[in-house]
Amino acid sequence: MRHTGLNLIVAMTAFKEDFLLICRTVIPFIGLKLVVLGLVVFIPRLSLGLIR
Repeated sequence: MRHTGLNLIVAMTAFKEDFLLICRTVIPFIGLKLVVLGLVVFIPRLSLGLIR
């Protein structure tokens, strides 16, 4: 998620939209990333099952 801020600024310029509008549309995707990260951290079998 390191490049998320830069991607928002590039999208704002490319689509000529307001920064806050773009931020609001990205919030569900960032939330989904955090949920998946939480699942992998607290249920390690999800990630370790791929190599077994």
